[in-house]
Amino acid sequence: MFEADTVWTYEKYRRAAWEVWLKINKIKRLGVMLVLLFIAGLIILLCGDVPFGVGIMVASVAMPVSLYFIYESNLKKAYKSNKLLQGATVHFTFYEDHFDIRSEDGTGHVKYRDLFKLFETDKSFYAMTSNRIFFMIEKEKCSIPLINFIRNIECQPS
Repeated sequence: MFEADTVWTYEKYRRAAWEVWLKINKIKRLGVMLVLLFIAGLIILLCGDVPFGVGIMVASVAMPVSLYFIYESNLKKAYKSNKLLQGATVHFTFYEDHFDIRSEDGTGHVKYRDLFKLFETDKSFYAMTSNRIFFMIEKEKCSIPLINFIRNIECQPS
């Protein structure tokens, strides 16, 4: 049995939401497509169709910037509207085949085989029960044996 805690602040919520969103949506593909779109706009511009070429180039730059600000705005609204999450401490207890979650607002039980995805970043582990629901376990709050245990958890292939 291993235990760890996560205290939710806006900064942690924001970081977690971005890391999960980038992992699930495979954003690198979108980045490559936008670079190719920008290059296509540049080629069209050089071939003489200035308005269309400039329009494509501007769109390829404006789209990710717009998405960033929209997502940031939605994150702030979601965090502010969820009073249960603000400053909440979530306690995780890991067992051989499942983990339990406990906070001031309730408890939960997740079997490892029911996980949609489990992935690791520099600062955290994310245990996802669907493509929108995840639990963040901060590495700095984990013992070395717990980190190794989480790395060896097998979940359903995603």
